[in-house]
Formats: sequence, structure tokens, C-alpha cells
Amino acid sequence: NKFPLTNGKLGLLPKKIDDMLGNNSERKIKKSNKINGKILFTRIGTFQDANSSYLSAIAQVYGVKDIELYDAKYLIEKIISDLDPLTFISLNGGELWRHFVDIDQSLIPPPYFSKWCKTYPETMDFFLGDNKSITQPREELDNLVKVFIAFENFKLYCGDFNVPKQPLYFTDLFSRSWSVDLKSLNITIIKITDDQKIVIECPNVDDQLLLNKPQNKYCVLLSQDGLY
Repeated sequence: NKFPLTNGKLGLLPKKIDDMLGNNSERKIKKSNKINGKILFTRIGTFQDANSSYLSAIAQVYGVKDIELYDAKYLIEKIISDLDPLTFISLNGGELWRHFVDIDQSLIPPPYFSKWCKTYPETMDFFLGDNKSITQPREELDNLVKVFIAFENFKLYCGDFNVPKQPLYFTDLFSRSWSVDLKSLNITIIKITDDQKIVIECPNVDDQLLLNKPQNKYCVLLSQDGLY
């Protein structure tokens, strides 16, 4: 029961989880091979980097395999290219974006803010309505600038492989149809604690249907010591 497994390698579940699921792996394996006709849950290793292990595990579920670069790199590129500001500000019940900007501070838009507004006209319409001026100070413009900064900070956070990626920042996103190339997922994380207890992590959201939708593909991740 080595943990973590190397990228792409199959392995048995830890015994406590195997017993919890009624998997009975020992009865279905002979000489390290699955007995024909038997069905069992197994685990599969991912590319291991302490900061992007969670995203690498999600990439493995999507079938994204890049042995020369981080498995997570493809997902990061998709987030940067496909995520739009209106979807971003709705994530985690509208709370995620607040982690990436000081919402109580009035902010001056940088020179390239105008180009950003043209890239995302729906976001501009949502916040500014009929008055599209980005030079006339007012609360609506201030809110748009804050979303702009939070959105760009989030993309910088995603692209920085020196910073640990927190699952809470991504679970809602991956449960949605936010990219035409990726299916939405219902993600469950089973965590093995330092004292070897089994914990099922449940995100604190008002409506669990935000993260678990009947039409989604199910994804179960095993976590220990910050690796997946």
C-alpha cells in the first residue's frame, strides 16, 4: 500500500477504505493480478508535486497525461484561457473572488483595463449597465475594477507552480461545464489523517447541489500528507 503511487501506476486501496467500501480486494487479486471477471475499486498514481498534486489528480481523471510537464499544466492553461469573469465571481457561492482582492479598497484601474473590458463585454455590461464610461468614478466602476484585479490575481495564482493549490478554490469550478473540452465532475476527497483516521472532506456550502450534480461524472480522490 505504497502512497503516493508513481504516475499512472495502479494499486490497491488502503485496507481501511477497502473494508469501508466492501471492496474485498484480497479475494479478487491473485499473484498481483486481478482475477478475471472480478470487479474492484483501485487507485491510480499521479504526477507528484507538492504544490500541484490536487490538480494533477484531477488531470488524471480527465485523461490528461503529459510526462514531460506537470499534468496540472493543461488544466491551468484551460482555466486561464476559458474561465470568464462572471463565472469566476459566482464560484463558491460568490465568495471565491473576495480571496484575491481587498474589497474594501478603492482601486485605480491600470492602463490595460480598457482592453480587458473589451475582451469581456458581458462582464462590463453586467456591472456598468448603460453607462460604459471607465473614466467616470462611481461605485459600479469600482466594483468592476475589483473583479478585474481579483480575476487576474486568480489566474496568476493558478499559473504559479511555486504556490500550493487549495482544492477549495477549484472544486466548484470543476463541477461546472465551464470549458467545452472538459466534463463536469462531482469530486469527493477521502483523506487519511496523521493518526490514520479516514475522513471524507465536505466543502462548507449552502447547497450541496452546487458541487454534486446528477449529470456529472464522479471522481474520488485519496489524500494523505497533502498529496493526492
